[in-house]
Amino acid sequence: MGILSASATGKIVSISEIRNFDTKKGQGGTRTIVIKNNDEYGNTLQFEHTKIGEYYKYIDGDWNFKVGDDVCAEINVETISYQKKDGSGEGLFTKVSAWKLSNNEMPNSSGGQVDATDGVQDESIGEDDLPF
Repeated sequence: MGILSASATGKIVSISEIRNFDTKKGQGGTRTIVIKNNDEYGNTLQFEHTKIGEYYKYIDGDWNFKVGDDVCAEINVETISYQKKDGSGEGLFTKVSAWKLSNNEMPNSSGGQVDATDGVQDESIGEDDLPF
């Protein structure tokens, strides 16, 4: 199975400081972002934004968001297997990382801004098209 790609929208509720580290590809840094979506359930999603090696210099340059901003995160979800240090076998962990973060607004015809989810309706799905 490959990596699952998806997008998530919501309001940023927290942003961590950059955690720097060294890798075989050079210096790296990661920050953790938490967003809460605006639907009736208010689901929360935590993901990482990481830059490594030659791209590390861009970790601050591509970051202009703050707590309270409405964003759309293009994310990858990947489960990685590893051998447990205690020798008890294989373990799994799931990593959610954002490869793109953008404002969750689109210009409207009058030049103002509208939320990307406002007024969007899939006309191709009718009430009688349900599979059950």
